[in-house]
Amino acid sequence: EQALAWMAQNYPAEHYGLVIKSHGSGVLSWWGPGSVRSEHPGQVETFFVGYDDEAHDCLTPFEVEAVLARFKDQHHQGRKLDLLVADSCDPAMIEVLYQLHDEVEYFIGSESTIIIGSFRYAGMLSLLKAGPQIDARQLCERIVKDFIDSPEHSSTHDVMAAFALEAIPALVERFDLFAERLLAVRRDHGKFGVKGLVSFYDGAYWDLGKLAEAISQGRGEFATSPGYAELKAAAEEVLTALRATRVSMWYDGDYATGKVGGLSLFWPSKADKYQEYRNYYKTLALSEVTAWDEFLDCWFGVLPE
Repeated sequence: EQALAWMAQNYPAEHYGLVIKSHGSGVLSWWGPGSVRSEHPGQVETFFVGYDDEAHDCLTPFEVEAVLARFKDQHHQGRKLDLLVADSCDPAMIEVLYQLHDEVEYFIGSESTIIIGSFRYAGMLSLLKAGPQIDARQLCERIVKDFIDSPEHSSTHDVMAAFALEAIPALVERFDLFAERLLAVRRDHGKFGVKGLVSFYDGAYWDLGKLAEAISQGRGEFATSPGYAELKAAAEEVLTALRATRVSMWYDGDYATGKVGGLSLFWPSKADKYQEYRNYYKTLALSEVTAWDEFLDCWFGVLPE
């Protein structure tokens, strides 16, 4: 927060971007869920990005959201941060983007693990120097493409995407309907398999696009459920809304072969993982406005509180 205030004071500008460059782990922390304190809901002590091994701490999305909100109000005349780049692993999740959508215009990040430092920072500065009038959307397109072309990035597989966060609420609205329909099928059909998915972070996160695609194409025994027609329609709406949020996406290797969607969501493979992080997950903004956490409760047999 002090760095942003210093930047605004010493380098006043109409447009600002921020890069967070450090280890990340998406919506879960390596060190467990931390504590969810009743007087400050959602303030989890270890989570998301910017790990500090000495302090045994990291930035939470709630902290990032709060800092950017103060920057917007105190230093940017009520305008959102133009661009947030996460040079870290696993940040491109629907939970994260919805948490930050009121404070950020454009977000760049990967839903997979990456080699930190693979962005072409010199290239970013050269773009700005050569064309200072370039807008954030155009800059996003170049940054994402330059990342995948960088010799420093993983030679096995990578995915990098840019998102317009103003379109995230529309995606979340359709995702809520999708979650409700999926919950109805779960209650009617029981647990079911879905074929052709792509997972990240040891099976804790799943590509949202591949999930919606598999559901829309009936790739699983859930397709025999009486509620499948409505679920299929909801999945197709999610795919349409997801495409509308993406400004640019480039991938290679396994992710190019699988044609991932660029955005993941939390659906752990193991029940104990969900139980461990459930209280934290309930505090996310996404859980407040969608039925996804209710679906997870039903999926893992957790009774509502």
